[in-house]
Amino acid sequence: MNSPSPERISIYWLKDLSSVDLESLRRRILATFLSCLEGEIQIERSETGKPILKSPRPTPDVHFSTSHTDDLWVLAVCRGRRIGIDIENRTASEPVLDLAERYYTNEEQILLRETEIERQGELFLASWTKKEALIKARGDAISHGLDRFGTQLMGFSSKQIFYEEGGICGKSWTIRRLDEWNGFLCHLAVENADRFQIEVKELANGYLE
Repeated sequence: MNSPSPERISIYWLKDLSSVDLESLRRRILATFLSCLEGEIQIERSETGKPILKSPRPTPDVHFSTSHTDDLWVLAVCRGRRIGIDIENRTASEPVLDLAERYYTNEEQILLRETEIERQGELFLASWTKKEALIKARGDAISHGLDRFGTQLMGFSSKQIFYEEGGICGKSWTIRRLDEWNGFLCHLAVENADRFQIEVKELANGYLE
């Protein structure tokens, strides 16, 4: 018996955002993904602020997530499963231990304090992007509390990591690190997916190359 084909997640990215209308770009990409006109794309926000595709009707089971930092923008889109993506600049110089006290579990804070100072920033961002990706996928508001759940593995592996939410909602999530962009740290959260393929597509001036 043949094993099922892995699901495909498309990730679009763009550098140099100075002259690009990102809202229009998002609609254009979704229209291409759905083979419809850009004008047919309508996006609404949930009560917590999560963007949701509401048309063309009947609404397809398409989920998407965006993130940007400095001059890099990414959009992830797929069918059938909630997804979230978050990207951060590795050179950010925030006081990570102070932030960890506000947003991380006690276990994560202890791990950060016990880590060499030169690795604390990377470790902090690895956990931060996982948490943000998961919250975006679930559609929670940031006020839901990043300190209410922890990442099972705060290391630097690019392999798939199963994230068991336990008391939060009881679903399994796969958290995958993406190493496509030098100087940036990015994680993707996918709902209930054992296997999936990621297709990364670079944009130039708002268009696929």
